[in-house]
Amino acid sequence: MDLYKNWLYENGVKFEEKDYGLSFKYQGGYFIIGKNENDPQYLNIIMPGIFDFADHPEIPREKILEAMNKINAQYKVAKCVCDDEDVWLTTEIFIDSTPDIEDFMERLLNILHQSRMEFFQFIRE
Repeated sequence: MDLYKNWLYENGVKFEEKDYGLSFKYQGGYFIIGKNENDPQYLNIIMPGIFDFADHPEIPREKILEAMNKINAQYKVAKCVCDDEDVWLTTEIFIDSTPDIEDFMERLLNILHQSRMEFFQFIRE
């Protein structure tokens, strides 16, 4: 986690250490870098709760699922998932043991932002 803490610190991003990982805001979005102590080469960045089903009862669940499927098909590393309450976005990649996270960290965060915007565009269609 030190690698990610250093990147956040060096880029002026305030973060909090939680039991589940690092939580922070970046360019208006809320993110979590998941704590994966058993697999240090696995990087999981989460954008939780982008859509709450209870807040939008007028939108059919099928339309939301279709929008999620479009995101999953359109973006290489983004996954759009849901439970009974809300929709989350996540990126999941494997990194080598000495990564230069400058090469990909900002891109992953931007993919999540773009995916969220596309998701809302799809459900408005």
